[in-house]
Amino acid sequence: MASFLKKRVFGNLFWGELLLLSLGAIVAGVWAYGQAEFNGNEFDTLLYLNVAMFPRAAGAILNRYAHVYLQKLFLFLFPDPISAVKGLWVFEFVATAVLVYLCAKLLNTKNKASTPILALFLFLAQRKLYATAGAPLIEFTLVLFLCLGVFIYLLYLNSPKRSPWSLFALGLVQLLLFKTKESGLIFAPIVLAAAYVYSDAWRQRVTGLLWAAAGFVAGWATLMLLDAWLLGDAVFSLRPDSWRELIRFNLTIVYPERSPLSWYDVMLATALASPILLSILALWDDKTQHDWTRRVIWLLPILLVLFLSVTAYRAAFPQNFRYVYPSFALFAITGAQFFGGGRNEARYLKLILVSLIVGLTLYYLVVPAMINEALRWTQATLVSNILPSFLMSFVLLALLIPKMFGVSRRLLVVPPLVVLILLPALHAPVEFATARGYAENFYAPYAIFGSRITAPKDASIFVTQGVYREYAMLGRDSGSVENYFEAYFDTHVGQVGYSDNIEDFLLAAYDYGFVLRSEVEASSFEDDLLLGGYSIYEDARTEVLLLSRE
Repeated sequence: MASFLKKRVFGNLFWGELLLLSLGAIVAGVWAYGQAEFNGNEFDTLLYLNVAMFPRAAGAILNRYAHVYLQKLFLFLFPDPISAVKGLWVFEFVATAVLVYLCAKLLNTKNKASTPILALFLFLAQRKLYATAGAPLIEFTLVLFLCLGVFIYLLYLNSPKRSPWSLFALGLVQLLLFKTKESGLIFAPIVLAAAYVYSDAWRQRVTGLLWAAAGFVAGWATLMLLDAWLLGDAVFSLRPDSWRELIRFNLTIVYPERSPLSWYDVMLATALASPILLSILALWDDKTQHDWTRRVIWLLPILLVLFLSVTAYRAAFPQNFRYVYPSFALFAITGAQFFGGGRNEARYLKLILVSLIVGLTLYYLVVPAMINEALRWTQATLVSNILPSFLMSFVLLALLIPKMFGVSRRLLVVPPLVVLILLPALHAPVEFATARGYAENFYAPYAIFGSRITAPKDASIFVTQGVYREYAMLGRDSGSVENYFEAYFDTHVGQVGYSDNIEDFLLAAYDYGFVLRSEVEASSFEDDLLLGGYSIYEDARTEVLLLSRE
């Protein structure tokens, strides 16, 4: 048994390591599924889920159907949409974490055991990931496919033989990325690099590129088969009208308020500052470990920012932090290489352990002692304001100090960097709990009155705008109200009313209504409801009332 566990699976990965990683992923996935709640209140997130539930040809989201069909798979596997979405989020989060570990392991040519562990920590330490726990964001699908592509590429580089099927697989991944989100095009340099190293002869390099193109075409053909089966239109993705609708949707003439922040401002304002610095330092200190075929991986987050910057000029949507989510995993993979280049790994592991102890002491002992209500300093603001400023200053000072008394620059940089990474990671449970609380509040009226809602097919529902304005519940517009109701009750809605005038409820004879207690009390609406054959249900746990036609 011991000899089997020490046997290599591929490259520098061992069976024992893989089994332990798989067991950890399963345990983490089961726990996360039990803790998370459906957190899909964004317009596009609900739209993609709705298209997966009720498949239809929507040209406006033509390049989102890889994500839509992945959701459809989970809808087949789980009993209801809410469970399916939670399952998808857990799968993508855990699978991405596993791929981050594997990619960091394969990228490090010096076979340092600490490198993949630190990459995993860098990824999981990004507290912003937990702010959207339970949300089936398309960016999670994008980063999963990106990491899968990097993993295949590194397997290809580490293999003594250049297999054309690896190029085929890379072309397939490029198609999945392109049909998930347009920013998936940033993966193209990886495909080109793989084709270039396929052979020393240009003719063979072209052949390798053709293998990648074959994978791209095969993926598109597979999606066309799914289009034929689920949409009833095999050539939906080839129709000029579909592409025109996609362009109109993304280049609308109604533009949002433009942000004064650059994408780097957005990234550096979070825990991403440390992985970005580590990623740069990994190449700065690198002597022989990474040639250009590996350094091309460092291009991906840079290309992502360039793509977002170029498209932002005409984009019809406001700047959103989740657009840079893919960079979390990419910077974790490349940033961890900084720790893998040292000669004395045991020394660095001891230093990291001591740094972790210092960070825990700061967070649980020093910071609480500094909390001052009079000066308006809380634990959260101290951790996000004062401490990072000091720690980053120490990092920059350590970079300026040359070797002194046999101590390398790397040893001086590691302690403040480790603490800088640890502090936001300790705040991650708060983000997770906040996301769960927000999700539970969002659909609280459905949970409370669910037993009274039989949700027949094509039921009509009405929600006053005050429900969201006052309590952030049920949806911010008629579209999100419709999509969320359909997801929660796994049914199709016939008509949706979304108005600021409670009197509008009786005009269309809706089956169900959700209104505020204060709105009913401030009008003569209650008598009209009773005359119209409606019942009013209330519960002490919420200020929202259910109106139901008997």
